[in-house]
Amino acid sequence: MLVRFKGKNIVIPKPTGEYYTYLYLDPLKNIPFYIGKGKNDRYKVHLRENINTTKNLLKYNKIQKIIKNNKEPIIIFIQKNISEKAALTIEKYLINSLGTVKNKTGPLSNILINEWTRNYDNDDKHIYKKIGDKIRLQWKNPNSGYSSKKFRETSPFFVDKSGEKNPNYNNKWSLEKRKKVSTKLKKEKTHAGSNNANAKLYKLTSPNNEIFFIDGGLEKFCLKNNLMAFTLKKNKNKYVEYPRFNRKTINMKFRLNTIGWKLEEVLK
Repeated sequence: MLVRFKGKNIVIPKPTGEYYTYLYLDPLKNIPFYIGKGKNDRYKVHLRENINTTKNLLKYNKIQKIIKNNKEPIIIFIQKNISEKAALTIEKYLINSLGTVKNKTGPLSNILINEWTRNYDNDDKHIYKKIGDKIRLQWKNPNSGYSSKKFRETSPFFVDKSGEKNPNYNNKWSLEKRKKVSTKLKKEKTHAGSNNANAKLYKLTSPNNEIFFIDGGLEKFCLKNNLMAFTLKKNKNKYVEYPRFNRKTINMKFRLNTIGWKLEEVLK
């Protein structure tokens, strides 16, 4: 590019590089919700993610909500044809300026780890290694609570209960005592499920209007049918709607399968 400045022609070189910085805009509210950097078709990756492959549930749920309203996220390229370092600098500046939901400073769904190491670009194992190293240093630190005399004397990590120091060492049960324990355990088993006097009777309605009556053993039924008993109990007497996901959510498939089910408690 040729620019004339103070009577002189100055040649400004075109930016070179294969990286770019981009922004995802929510068309429903006209608010940016994600900033990224990449090259080639990196900006399209977020649209191809599913509940099992995504590592940013906040961003994923936002995109799904937009698609559910028959629209698509608006993708805006902030700067193209730049180096990776320049793209990263712009990304960092924009995220700091706009703020993130995680830090309660703005609308962006970006999730960052120490010193801008993104967990969707790198192996997460190095994070756990850092945590492990930090804990080891605490254990070695003489001023740490882990090094106190009380902790060292009571913690199972330090108290040696092997061999003769074990309270059950050389404690042999008689045949009569073994039979008593065996009989007691068998009785406890017979009181499980519907045989338990405190067992509750539940009525479960599936999304296809199939009805199941469960007299004790709700957790077993849910485990067998890939459902989450906790979610059903939380939404008792109403159909389970699309659940909100967060990074601590476990068994996402089970939660998705629970959508449309209804749990009701029936008096015996």
